[in-house]
Amino acid sequence: VFVPLSFPFVFSNDAPATVLASLFPPDPTRWRFGRWDPTFKHYDVPPDSLNHLSAGHGYWFATKVADTLDTSGAANPESDFTLSLTPVHAESTGWNQIGQPFRFPAAVSALRVRSGAGSFESLISPAQVRTGKQVFGWDPVNGYTAVTSLQPGRSYWVHKESGANISLRY
Repeated sequence: VFVPLSFPFVFSNDAPATVLASLFPPDPTRWRFGRWDPTFKHYDVPPDSLNHLSAGHGYWFATKVADTLDTSGAANPESDFTLSLTPVHAESTGWNQIGQPFRFPAAVSALRVRSGAGSFESLISPAQVRTGKQVFGWDPVNGYTAVTSLQPGRSYWVHKESGANISLRY
């Protein structure tokens, strides 16, 4: 079973071994944890290539058995939160796995995007061409579906359509 998740708080020690202490170390016969790296087009997994966990990023937890993931941290400030979408190489576009950094739902219509130091505009604006105008979440019955609200603790996907450096603001 794959569960997309994110962390709506910040950690005093963001190392996967600390945050996932109740399950660590990874056991490939039982569970895996990782994050999609759009630059290198592979999953970063601890302890090999995933060294820090952050609010606003999406992760995958894959398990072969029912399990519970216990974590703790400080609530992320309930103010603007900006996330850089990667890859930032001039020719690069593609899917970015994102998370919701707050303890409350955030409407997709409230998301803003910008390129470089330009001004932010609504992700769903017809004139906005930096990203796709929809955010997708995983539904075990229907697969990937467009969502209108981002829930805390869940992971989502947004498509970066411009090769420029893109920022996404909640």
